Amino acid sequence: MKTNWLRSPNALYFLVGIVIAGLIGVQLYWITTNIRLQRIATEKSLKTDVNAAIKQVVDDAYCVYFNSKAYFKGNEGIYIIKQKCVNDQFIAPPQGYLDTLDMYNVFFSDKDTSFFKSSSLSFDIPATVDILLKFKFAISSAHVKKIDTNSYKLHDINAQNYKEALSNRQTIDEIINPDLLDSMIRKALVKNDCDTVYELGIKRSGASSFEYLKDGSVPGDLSARAIKFSFLGDNFNKPYELFLYIPDPMRHTIRSMMWVMISSIAIVLALILSYMWFVRTILNQKKLSEMKNMFINNITHEFNTPITNINLAIENWRHAKANSEYYMGIINEENIHMEKNVEQILQLATIEHNHIRIYPDRLNINELICETVNSFEIQLEQIKGLVVYNFTADKNILGDRQLLKNLFYNLIDNAIKYRKDDLKINISTYDIKNKIAIKIEDNGIGMSADTQKYIFDRFYRGDKSDRHDIKGFGLGLSYVKYIVNAHKGDIVVESKKGMGTTFTIYLPRHLKTTL
Repeated sequence: MKTNWLRSPNALYFLVGIVIAGLIGVQLYWITTNIRLQRIATEKSLKTDVNAAIKQVVDDAYCVYFNSKAYFKGNEGIYIIKQKCVNDQFIAPPQGYLDTLDMYNVFFSDKDTSFFKSSSLSFDIPATVDILLKFKFAISSAHVKKIDTNSYKLHDINAQNYKEALSNRQTIDEIINPDLLDSMIRKALVKNDCDTVYELGIKRSGASSFEYLKDGSVPGDLSARAIKFSFLGDNFNKPYELFLYIPDPMRHTIRSMMWVMISSIAIVLALILSYMWFVRTILNQKKLSEMKNMFINNITHEFNTPITNINLAIENWRHAKANSEYYMGIINEENIHMEKNVEQILQLATIEHNHIRIYPDRLNINELICETVNSFEIQLEQIKGLVVYNFTADKNILGDRQLLKNLFYNLIDNAIKYRKDDLKINISTYDIKNKIAIKIEDNGIGMSADTQKYIFDRFYRGDKSDRHDIKGFGLGLSYVKYIVNAHKGDIVVESKKGMGTTFTIYLPRHLKTTL
């Protein structure tokens, strides 16, 4: 039992299905793995670029914050002048200083509060500089008992007042330039092919609330899902933490792998379609093989029967030496039977080679139908069948006389074969636009909806058997369909089990091509 199942088509379908499912699984795993790795690589690259952007913003902030403080000794002041710098040395112009603007000197009697000294400030590249000098001082007077600055503490420096003196009391948006930060982060996002829509917030390390939030940023999103960066940290102040959140990071990852995903999906679909085509082909081949076996059985019987009858008739004729007309009739009848069988086999050869040549001629379609029906006169008399005509169409048509006669012959022959008692065939013609419609309707056994799907297939017989009580090889309707197609027409079948069958043929009146 197990061996038989392994040799059955179902085992092949199951095996191929498992292989296809495995290939699809590998494709899906490969796609998801690549998306994950691409996302990790993007986040790593983005962190590096954002860190560089933050460093540039911080450098800009420190340049202003630290270098804008200077230490002055007593009786010293400031004198601002633009001057060249060569080898870290300022060089005065030969003609001397020619400034015409009044310069204000500022002098101190005590030290200022800055612990950072700067004797000069130079620029490596040309720059337009806005200089803002802020001075905070207390008037030295014997009448002032307390000066609310840090300068009075400096004679006794300890860790606490040193930390207080150096502590950064500015807000983060005063220390850094938010516009510069936004510009640098957008450049980093564009460099990594990310959307420039993002959320950003900055707060002190350990703080519960953000000191700075970019417009449209949601604190909950930043705290839960953002990438965190630390900056502006020193020995005296807690560092700031920058939270960057990109709402849809997968969009970039998927977009960057779009062609890979499309090609993978195309491969998967191709595999599925190939599998479906493969299974369908196997099923069709199996069905075709079964129908061919039925055809061989039928044709063997159809030829054996007349040959046997002819041999018997000849043998009896030889011994009887009388009643020759009777035996001659048998031989003639069986010879006609074999001739019809040969004609059907020739029809098969025509269809197999997909070659049929049309010799168009102007025909009277009504006369051609009547002529075809007359060839069944003896059979119709024997079974008491009735044929009713209703011709309303214009009788003239351009077509191949012999092929159209074969078409009508096969349809009427089927109506007789698959009849019930009291056969009645209605044949009508009518005009429809530039075509003529021929309707052949019988009251026979009919056919199921499933049978109607295959009646135009070669070797197909609706009774699903190799019965010999109904003559035929399953070629008639496929031949009919082929003739209709050769005339650029259409054929439609309507039938219900036990309620008869109607074939409607639509043929163009003027045949434009000859095959």
